[in-house]
Amino acid sequence: MSQRAALAVVVVGWLLLFGPILVQGHVIAAHDNRLELGLAAASDGKVAAASSRKLADHSAIFIPALHQHLRGDAEGWLSTWNPHTQLGRPAAHVSGFSKAFPILRVISWFTDDPYVAYTALVALATLLGCGFAFGLFRELDLHPAAAAFGALLLGVGVFSAFWLTFAMFVWGVCWSTGVLWAVARFVRAPGMGSAIAISFCTYALLLSGYPQQIVWHAYAITGFAAWRLLRTASAATRRGALALGLAAAALAGALATAPVYADLWLTTQASARPSADTAFFLGALPRMSGVSDFAVFVGLLIDAFWFGNPIRDAYPTAFSGPSLTPLPLCLAGLSLLGVLRRRLWPVQLFVVATLVATLVPPVFAIAVEFFGFGLSRFLPLAAGVLPWAVLATYAADHVLRVGVAPRTAAIAVGVPAAIAALAAAGSGLRVDALAVACSASLFAGSWVFLATRNARLLCGVALASVVYYGGSLALSLAPGDLARTSPVVETLERETRGGSRFAKVGHELGLLVPSNQEGVVGLRSVHAYDSLSPAAYQRWAERVSRGGTRDGGRFFRNLADAARIDSPAFALAGVSVVAASRPLDAAAVGPVVAERAGVHFHRTHGPLLLEAIAAIREAPGAAASAGVGLSVSDAKLGASAVRRRIDRDDRLQFEFPADAAHERLLFVSQQFHPHWIASAGARPLEARVVNDFYQGVVVPPGVGAVELRFVPWARFSGIPHLGFAIAGAALVVRWLAGRRSGERAGRRKWRSPHSEPPTNEGPTNGSDR
Repeated sequence: MSQRAALAVVVVGWLLLFGPILVQGHVIAAHDNRLELGLAAASDGKVAAASSRKLADHSAIFIPALHQHLRGDAEGWLSTWNPHTQLGRPAAHVSGFSKAFPILRVISWFTDDPYVAYTALVALATLLGCGFAFGLFRELDLHPAAAAFGALLLGVGVFSAFWLTFAMFVWGVCWSTGVLWAVARFVRAPGMGSAIAISFCTYALLLSGYPQQIVWHAYAITGFAAWRLLRTASAATRRGALALGLAAAALAGALATAPVYADLWLTTQASARPSADTAFFLGALPRMSGVSDFAVFVGLLIDAFWFGNPIRDAYPTAFSGPSLTPLPLCLAGLSLLGVLRRRLWPVQLFVVATLVATLVPPVFAIAVEFFGFGLSRFLPLAAGVLPWAVLATYAADHVLRVGVAPRTAAIAVGVPAAIAALAAAGSGLRVDALAVACSASLFAGSWVFLATRNARLLCGVALASVVYYGGSLALSLAPGDLARTSPVVETLERETRGGSRFAKVGHELGLLVPSNQEGVVGLRSVHAYDSLSPAAYQRWAERVSRGGTRDGGRFFRNLADAARIDSPAFALAGVSVVAASRPLDAAAVGPVVAERAGVHFHRTHGPLLLEAIAAIREAPGAAASAGVGLSVSDAKLGASAVRRRIDRDDRLQFEFPADAAHERLLFVSQQFHPHWIASAGARPLEARVVNDFYQGVVVPPGVGAVELRFVPWARFSGIPHLGFAIAGAALVVRWLAGRRSGERAGRRKWRSPHSEPPTNEGPTNGSDR
């Protein structure tokens, strides 16, 4: 099989996954969002069948983040502050959902629909992942058909298809593979092009990948670079120069993320997350309390579809994406052959490390404590997807070039098939007969490939796997099937006009208009879903609700009850309406003003404290620089004096009487952040934290207008965009110049009286291999 034909197979495989979605005009979506907006479940069976709420982060984090960055009311090109959730917080710029990520910035030139933009992101992530993987395996001099197989396995295999609604994991595989390809190319032939590729892929990985996945892959990439350097025939001095070049290119890419990561560091320092207990991260490991649990683990690893479609809510066990499936499993087993084992033992060692960390909690606990695996919860086995694919692809190349003995082929297929049957029998779970039959067909196709060494058969089985597995995992809906408003939303919108917020009481409403969806539907709330929620916000939540936040501070979905609605902290939160599943009997709220879909809405007693001008009172027990205090009575007295003249996400302007003889405090009902810079004209003013949480400004005598601007470091993230654009343009110009030079050299050679006459025999230098 030629390289061109193999590349065509890769494109066909990608189209088999995304073609139906694009042709139908669908968008990637985990569910139709009806239940989240207080609507009845869809009666259309097709819509219900295409929905899964086990991947709810798609609607709870990713779509809201994209909406904020595509449609937020920001002054500049980059949205930096999100006023809709958590009483305001900085907009996130990692995970690939910010215009700080250059690919989304380009996509934003063509669409501002978050669902369309998300679909474009994952389509590009899988396509680039396929391309990088194919380039990597060809750079490693593997057979074109084997490279196509490896590209499909990484780009549109089970892991990537399962996580289409969780783009961070897909980008993690994509850019990590890109770094590996660029490293292999640089070691073979150092040049500016491959160095820039290393820098950009590193930069993009840090901006769009999942944090813990990045750490795992960083270990793998470092080991791969060392392996490639040691295998070169160069002198030690040249190896050292290559190592320095690789490190410099990667460092340049990492430094390009500095504006974003400077803000992320500040957010992390304000959060309680760095002090999270090791047990929090061990929660990512599978339960392993007996033989049946181990059998389930093995069964999922071999073929998760035996127990049903793992994307569905009704799937009987937890699943995180790693499933080898028959052909890759059989081929990965062949990597234990002597000749491959001697060549691939570092890759096998990495795979063993992911397995041990997954199955032995004390080992993973050590990794969390000492090796950088305490950033976020991530199944170690998922980090083995990349090295598993490398083992399988090398084995496919070995079969195509050398072949295996019939007995070896029988063992490579029969042993994993038998283990799968034993695991299914010992799991105690119901087995899907049709899935077993499909899996058996793929095992049979694997055996035929091993016996015949037919490259087309290898690609055929790989494409069949994309259709069977990937087609079942891709969740997509027509844009018209997505709920974007509802009577509940319309009621909240009416009751919160003017920038006020709503709050929910009772766990029954915890998932109604879930954070961070407030921004998508044009609302503001006091609630949050934030893995890095500030410690000050968590303390505030404890003051307004018994029990406060949940799951290490990640969730504040609702007030536990109405007991603390009359607290000073809640009175200053700018809440104009409270929603509950039953009428409330609380002094801080009035009677029910509306009822929609079983939700009762109460207005809070005024005045609404969104901003106020009041006398300064130092916070009890705090240093003057730490904060100031504000009583509800003082805020009520000064609320009517303030007028908000400019109200944008990242810019606020207030006016009030300027006839005071003493310093005063301008109170703003939003979360304090040090990047809010206050000024009166050209005069800078001091920003202070109010009551351990809210935003405040010290107003000097005679000042009657104050402006607040949010100025994080992320606003400089456009500089790397320009740098990479210039570098890319320079490479294109250099390539075009080289091509023209080659054409001129060819013409001169043609016209030379000493040259041989041309022939029509085609290339003879092996370029058509």
